[in-house]
Amino acid sequence: MFCDDEHERVSVLARGDVQAHGMSLPVGRYSATSPTTSNGQGDTTSAGNHPDFQPGTGIPAAVLESEARAVMAELVAATGGPMVHALLPSCCRLVGGGQDMRVPRKIGCTGRHDGDMTWTAPDVERGPRSDMACGEREMLDNWLKLRRVFLLRKCAGLTTEQLKTASVEPSNLTLLGLLRHMTEVERFWFREKFLHEDLPELHITEEYEDGDFDLVADADAKADYAAFLAETAACDAAVAGIDLDELADDPRAPTGKVSLRWVYIHLLEEYAQHTGHADLIRERIDGGTGA
Repeated sequence: MFCDDEHERVSVLARGDVQAHGMSLPVGRYSATSPTTSNGQGDTTSAGNHPDFQPGTGIPAAVLESEARAVMAELVAATGGPMVHALLPSCCRLVGGGQDMRVPRKIGCTGRHDGDMTWTAPDVERGPRSDMACGEREMLDNWLKLRRVFLLRKCAGLTTEQLKTASVEPSNLTLLGLLRHMTEVERFWFREKFLHEDLPELHITEEYEDGDFDLVADADAKADYAAFLAETAACDAAVAGIDLDELADDPRAPTGKVSLRWVYIHLLEEYAQHTGHADLIRERIDGGTGA
């Protein structure tokens, strides 16, 4: 099965074959291990730093991309695993002479539990612009709700497979991973850190500290989406009516205390960072842009 929790590694050998999990597929006459390459007429050309060649391989970049696309198509056909078309361009870079071609982790591989593969993230209305002259608490609540909506809108209309697509190489970030991460972040800061509730982790394990990002291959996207909605609602209810100046014990804070105001602002910081990531991931998947 052509699946792994890490990036699949497809070795490009001198003889011009691709071997992956015991399979050998032809990719043409070019070699990724030689500093020179034949043009098929007995001539050789040094790779050097020529702009038309992939650095360190002596192989024309256009040929590498064409060959890599063909190889990926054959691998997908041979293994029966689905591959999002938008992911293919990011599969077509070789790292250097004699090294491996890093193929982004495949999504929704055959034989893995993946929830409802027919599910599509629902559309989300942005809603009316909030009062721009309101009090501080209402303003922070409004900004937090808006950042949540922006993240959900980046997911809207995408399938489970697309939500699990790491489309901006070499990053492994996915939209589903970001959604899972922000579920954990809100839960941790509002309910565990500030209110000292004893809650289990949702996506993180002792073995996988970044399980929210790293364990999306087996995740149920529909359930994770629902968990985000449930957790954000729970956080809103948990801190409703608590003054922004209210302090909670935090041994990691410089003064040993953290205010609810600081938690709100930190959450806005987290969303600002990750919705920026989501912008790029979504655009690479289907060209979608805007809030």
